[in-house]
Amino acid sequence: MQERFGSAFEEIKMVRKGPGSRFMNAWESVKRSFVPQDDDRTYEIGPLKMDGVGDSAWYDEEEAMVKLTWFVDMQSGENVADCHSRTDIYGLFEPVVHEIIRLVSEQKDQAMHSGHSIDVSLPMIARHLLSS
Repeated sequence: MQERFGSAFEEIKMVRKGPGSRFMNAWESVKRSFVPQDDDRTYEIGPLKMDGVGDSAWYDEEEAMVKLTWFVDMQSGENVADCHSRTDIYGLFEPVVHEIIRLVSEQKDQAMHSGHSIDVSLPMIARHLLSS
């Protein structure tokens, strides 16, 4: 949000955008219900009034809603809209998934180094996490 909206987002008090806020509760709801689909769904979270941010592909000024999109052709993996990218919702999840994979890989390496056998295929876990 800070990258996309800059100081307009940074200047909002934490009580309006942080844990327990209506904005964060709306995000949690989207996050829990999110399923990658072959459509052009737009998720709106808010309200979050940001001064100096007008209507755009990512913000509805009148409703004070932040728009997060999933505009990806799931067959080809290519973006299907010029103004949006995977970085909206997929991009929020992807770094977390990669960090989980890194940590599991690290634990697997430590266990194997200690002489324990590992029964789970890390590539299989990665494919599952990145495809869900």
